[in-house]
Amino acid sequence: MNLSLLTSLFRAGREYSTMTQTIRQALDRGRYRPVTATGLSEGAADVFLPALAQDFADMCILILSPEEKDAAAAAASLSSLGLRALHYPARDYNFNNITASHDYEHERLRVLSTLLHDPEPLIISATPEAALQITMPQDMLEERTITLDPAKPLDTDQLAAA
Repeated sequence: MNLSLLTSLFRAGREYSTMTQTIRQALDRGRYRPVTATGLSEGAADVFLPALAQDFADMCILILSPEEKDAAAAAASLSSLGLRALHYPARDYNFNNITASHDYEHERLRVLSTLLHDPEPLIISATPEAALQITMPQDMLEERTITLDPAKPLDTDQLAAA
């Protein structure tokens, strides 16, 4: 059975249509409020997220999952369906090893930079912990971002000064 058939069946459900209608009404009034969907079985969640992402494809969506692995899986699943989804990982605090990997920091900055510079709607999947962790302010990120263009010569002195 294909996903478009499953999402159309899911959309026909009373609970889903009531929820999306309530969200649209709140948005029309300028009220951006979080929505909680609980009690979904694993199979239902696999249809619910793509349906919701497609129905609200004109805006950025933040999906919060209780566990890091669930947030990463949701982003991967939505991306595999051709939707623009990124995983925003929680910061990994490591006080013992100074040479620890900074992959989580790089990924967090990549997501923030995408939000800042890409006007296209995006789905971000994270945990509450990741979403609440302190990060750099928008103006500081803009100020410290350097865009490299392969078609233009690189001014290494300017890059070193930054």
